[in-house]
Amino acid sequence: MKNVKCNIPTLAPCLIEGPETGIKYFNRFNGFSLIEAVVSVFILAAIVGGMLLAYRHTTEKLLAATLRASAMAVAQQQMENLLDSRMEPNAHELHGQDEFDPRFTWRLVMSREPIEGGSGVLSAANTVIKATLQVESDLLEGSDSVELIRYIGSLEPLPGKSMSVPIQPEEVPWLEELRQKVGREPTLDEILQEMVRRGEISPAMAEEIGIVPETTGKPETGKNP
Repeated sequence: MKNVKCNIPTLAPCLIEGPETGIKYFNRFNGFSLIEAVVSVFILAAIVGGMLLAYRHTTEKLLAATLRASAMAVAQQQMENLLDSRMEPNAHELHGQDEFDPRFTWRLVMSREPIEGGSGVLSAANTVIKATLQVESDLLEGSDSVELIRYIGSLEPLPGKSMSVPIQPEEVPWLEELRQKVGREPTLDEILQEMVRRGEISPAMAEEIGIVPETTGKPETGKNP
């Protein structure tokens, strides 16, 4: 059987002619079938799609890291402003929008923390100021918001105050129970009456400051003669 040279660069089969019988046969020269071509296209598409997804994921991670770095720079700048002023900020200076990068908003929370190893009643002498700066942005997810904490020995108090960042009184454990009992924030009289009921204020002191004991139950009625 003699092969006929095929000069047409297609995937179509070429004709060959047998030397004895002269019968013509079809023979496929080297190439891909339609199924093989379709499978190759799908494989190539899967590879390219995976590369695009990896590129997108990497780009999002890089953008999030850049935003966090910018948010940390805002927090550090606001904290430096506080430390340089050495003054307790007023209510208008506890939050705002960054003037250099308006994508970020910041909030300053200040409280008193006891010094490790300190004892006695909390005062300015045995506490430090805890300054917490929180920076947020609509471009950042909630878990990616930046928080910067610094401990400051002292700050100049606001005009008219003797102590900067005053110590907040600790809430008594039973106050939440009283809120649930009355269904709202209790009044001062209700708090004092609860203190009398729990024995935290003696009856004599309660009578002296004019606390009326809380009455329970129905008043007794006299019997008819």
